[in-house]
Amino acid sequence: MVITLDACVELKALRDQGKAVGHDIGDLGAMFLGSLVKRYLSPLEANFDQSRFQEIYDESENYIDSEFCKARVFLHLRFLSGDIGTLELDAKHSVIKLDEPTARHIWSRSVMADAPGMSSFGQFPVIIPSPEQFVLVGTFEFRKADARRLSLFLHSEATRSSSAVRLVQPGSGPIKMIGYDHVGFFPESGRFGSREEYSKGKYAYTLNSSVAERMKRLWPDAFETSEELEADAERVPTPIRLGIMRYLGSFAEKVAEDPLLDYVIALEAVCGRENDAVSYRISLRAATLIGRNSDERERLFKLVAKAYEQRSKIAHGSAELAESESGETFLLDLQAILLRTIHTYLRARRDSLNKQDVISLLDSAIRTQDRTILESKTRPEFF
Repeated sequence: MVITLDACVELKALRDQGKAVGHDIGDLGAMFLGSLVKRYLSPLEANFDQSRFQEIYDESENYIDSEFCKARVFLHLRFLSGDIGTLELDAKHSVIKLDEPTARHIWSRSVMADAPGMSSFGQFPVIIPSPEQFVLVGTFEFRKADARRLSLFLHSEATRSSSAVRLVQPGSGPIKMIGYDHVGFFPESGRFGSREEYSKGKYAYTLNSSVAERMKRLWPDAFETSEELEADAERVPTPIRLGIMRYLGSFAEKVAEDPLLDYVIALEAVCGRENDAVSYRISLRAATLIGRNSDERERLFKLVAKAYEQRSKIAHGSAELAESESGETFLLDLQAILLRTIHTYLRARRDSLNKQDVISLLDSAIRTQDRTILESKTRPEFF
């Protein structure tokens, strides 16, 4: 309460000096002012000077005058490694490598403590996330009048952002919402906890310059589609929706055979027709669609055909996909094929081509051995 009274005096002094004009300090109310000071005053900060109070006053004025507020969620990309400090995916989303102050800020908000304390089991807790680890930051806007629904907004943004980051780079690794905060002043009376759980596995890629460039290039389509799926999944054409949902669902599977089945079903959804000889036709279409040259198309055809062979054996109980290095490499290759195919269909959709249009172009290219028209109309995605 002493801090709150001191803050009132300082803010009033700024207003009297003409450095903070607008609403009277009393308009904020005692509860709002107390939340304001608690939000912005760090107990580790020795010099809480006039310029800092001016900043606080300005941000509180912005809150009062605006109909909207902003918040941001932090999604922990645990085990991701790389030499990129910040990857700006768009104006509202970025992947950042944490420094110590930011890591501590996220941790302290989630546990509502400024420093680790000893647990009842006699051990100090580990701050998660740690410096040098990566987080995906997603910023969104909401109406002040809808503040009671903040937990829903946070969950929606976390779902959109995590789905999109899955769709911009093949590979695996856990993603968890570990915290959030507000952009500017917001009178908080409590905080929401995280709902997601870590999934197993590590990221199968390193965030280097070439990966960052590809992620940034694919992000607009990935996030827009993830946003559609979150808001109203029926807006996304059924083949693309089924393909993406199978792809995203594969990250939560428990055994190696589950992702394989998901990938094959997803490829059938986007490249198949009824009464197709699927093991041959799907393999041929996928290879024709995204293969750069004849050698790559042959390699892709064999990979998808092998996936169908494995699926048939698994379905009949005569084989399993070993969780070995070779098995993991095979699944990552198949995952990349599916992701490239999905993005090619997203581009085709943007150009007003549906699944049947793409398959007609594919079958024509297969018959004529001429890919000119196919590539000019579908703009295949090449990793």
